[in-house]
Amino acid sequence: SKGAQEIIQVLESGARKEWRTADVSEKVSISKRQVRTNLNQLADDGYVERQKEGRGITWVVTDGAIDRLGQVKFRSL
Repeated sequence: SKGAQEIIQVLESGARKEWRTADVSEKVSISKRQVRTNLNQLADDGYVERQKEGRGITWVVTDGAIDRLGQVKFRSL
């Protein structure tokens, strides 16, 4: 989907290694809920890691994942 590809572009930008869902949401055209769903899928597939931080989650791009992000195939929801 276009939104999923936008998330990949944000993560590939290298602007930072750690992201909050809200930070990613501000840069894409899909809802915060859709961003979280896609980030969860990326975590399940090993591209990002979830780190609990207080009441929220920080998403960390895993080492070597940037080179593989362009190959991600998102499951239909």
